[in-house]
Amino acid sequence: MLTLVLSLPLLLQGTPVHADLHPKNADLYLELGDSAVLWPALDQAPLARFLRDADMKALFGALGPYTEGTLQDTLLGLMTQGQADWKAETWFKSLKSVSLSMVALGVESETRAAFGSLAVFDFATPEATKAFEGVLAGMASSVEPHASLSGYQRLSKDKASEEQWSVVAGTRLVLGNTGSLPEDYAARAAKTSEGVAKAELFQKFA
Repeated sequence: MLTLVLSLPLLLQGTPVHADLHPKNADLYLELGDSAVLWPALDQAPLARFLRDADMKALFGALGPYTEGTLQDTLLGLMTQGQADWKAETWFKSLKSVSLSMVALGVESETRAAFGSLAVFDFATPEATKAFEGVLAGMASSVEPHASLSGYQRLSKDKASEEQWSVVAGTRLVLGNTGSLPEDYAARAAKTSEGVAKAELFQKFA
């Protein structure tokens, strides 16, 4: 197993906050946490300064006024302008932390993806969480309750292997695919099963 950790955000926030929720055998784990600390730090990064450089603004004329604000404002403007269906103005600035894990499963089948993926989103308000849930539901061909897990939903897609599932708990939304079983996530959330935080290699990075 090779667990990759995005080190800068982990250093900024002190400790990872979602690692107990992701599979212990994750091949990839990325966490962007504590946006109140992360965004100001990213605004000082070379890319952000580059976008606001007076000599470079002419080359980024297509971005319009977004080059004048913070990096967060720039990203929100680009999403609002380019992906109206995402309704980013209803949830993006409320996003506090997000994490993603992937587990390689082998060749894709008709009903299972080649990778098990799991994403965890924490928002500042329940309203933003519900808004983001609505965006995800709008991207699915249909939304149905999970057969055995209360509160979980199945998000149907054109192909069975592309289907997803989601669950909302307060201001947290969790999204998984066919390679990541919601029952496994539920066990980790209930602390009856260990997550990637207990993986030996992960502990060397965290």
